[in-house]
This record gives sequence, C-alpha cells and structure tokens, in this order.
Amino acid sequence: MISTSTSPRSARRLTAAPSRCACALASTCAKALYPAADHAKEAAAQLQETYLTQPALFVVEYALAKLLAGWGVRPEAMIGHSVGEYVAACLAGVFSPEDALALVTARGALMQEVARGAMLAVPLPEMRVKELLGEELSLAAVNAPSLTVVSADCGHCRLAEAPCQ
Repeated sequence: MISTSTSPRSARRLTAAPSRCACALASTCAKALYPAADHAKEAAAQLQETYLTQPALFVVEYALAKLLAGWGVRPEAMIGHSVGEYVAACLAGVFSPEDALALVTARGALMQEVARGAMLAVPLPEMRVKELLGEELSLAAVNAPSLTVVSADCGHCRLAEAPCQ
C-alpha cells in the first residue's frame, strides 16, 4: 500500500498511475495500491499475485522516476531488474508508458499461469552450485563470481537453503 503524503504532486502522479493501464486491471490495481482501511489485508494478499504485482510495481516505479525527474534528478544511465528493466526502457524512450504497461501486464498474466516457485541466493561459485544441483533445482542466475541463484518449486528451495548456508 502506498502513502501519498510526501507531496501533492507525487500524490497526483501515483494516484493517476494505475489508471494508465487501459485494461480490466486498472480498477483492481488502484484498489490494491490504495485500499480502504477495512480492505488492507485483502489488498496485501492481492499484491502477492503476479498478475497484479507486476503492473502495480511498474506504475509505482514509473511514477517514482517521473517524480524524481520533476525534482531535477536526471540519470546519466539506467538499469533495472525484472519489471525495473521495462521501466528503464520506457524512461529511455524505447516504448511508451502505455505499451510498456501492456507488456508488463501480459507478462504478469503469463507468469501467473505457471506453477509457483521460489529463488534462493547462494553465496557460492557457479561450478560449486552446479555440483550441488539435483533434479529439483535449476541454476537461475550467476550474479557475481561467488553469488548464484537457484530456482525450484517452493518446497525444494526451502530444503536447499540449509546446505547452502
């Protein structure tokens, strides 16, 4: 949930952001980001669903970037991770906010359809992690020479966590 008390301008920008999504999710997204007090728990649960989390994250990140730009903060370079990559590309002019949000919304809907999974950061080199992988775990990313990420269904990631510490 979002507090819009920082400034009137940020409140307007963040409140308007969900309506940019010209899809059926606009109302749901707005209600999840700005729930009535008696619906806060329901909204928090909704924001755990990928189909809604990703567009909500996009509109908040995009609105925050525009707010910072309004304050004169101008990046020399941009990078993002996951939905942040779409925000960075949008801000760089690769595509419009509407097209980016449509893409992120479609991505979230597709990801919602696959089985739930989990990722686990492992402070070991790629080759060592590959030796430890079984049938249940996959190498998801190599973030640094001694920092990898494995993925699996939620239960297998929890089981893998203990030996990796």
